[in-house]
Amino acid sequence: MRNEELVIIRNERIIVLHNPHPFNNGHLIIAPIMHQSINEIDESLFTELMDMTKKN
Repeated sequence: MRNEELVIIRNERIIVLHNPHPFNNGHLIIAPIMHQSINEIDESLFTELMDMTKKN
């Protein structure tokens, strides 16, 4: 599978990907586009990441 085929959703700040090597079926990768430490993520991005986990 090519990398672009793994992308499910992408917006300006977040990307959601199929995990090509999941520990369990159905696992996804939800991550900020900009590489940063978890301690550097501001509250609005953190909230957006958590909201993305609830989307169908």
